[in-house]
Amino acid sequence: MMKKYAFVFTILFSLMLVQRYTKANSEWVLGLTSDQRLPTPKVLQVVPKYEFKAFPNPFINATKFKIVPGKRKPTFLQVTNVLGTAIANIKISDFANPSSFILDLKDYNPGIYVCTLYENKEVLDNIRLVKIR
Repeated sequence: MMKKYAFVFTILFSLMLVQRYTKANSEWVLGLTSDQRLPTPKVLQVVPKYEFKAFPNPFINATKFKIVPGKRKPTFLQVTNVLGTAIANIKISDFANPSSFILDLKDYNPGIYVCTLYENKEVLDNIRLVKIR
């Protein structure tokens, strides 16, 4: 018997909600009187999303980096081998933002290289590169 009353109550409650949220004058009225309006939304400034990519990966001789800083201010990029030996230190502030540049590693052995992007002394991001052949 209680299940029947619960079902009827659910139906009545749903109908009450449908009546409250009705469409009037091409606007959805959410429990407001006809002279009240919803506040207008604020205009938001779109900031480019932070992005750090290397392509192609895996690569044969060279790879291209793309850096879109967004709100961050990357200062330099360090490329190391798996043993932690620094292969290259590239100052990012010398490039325009967003920037892209090519890193040539044709004189180095095939293997895994780690590219670390820094903002002053803080690590922003890491990418692992694979050099083949």
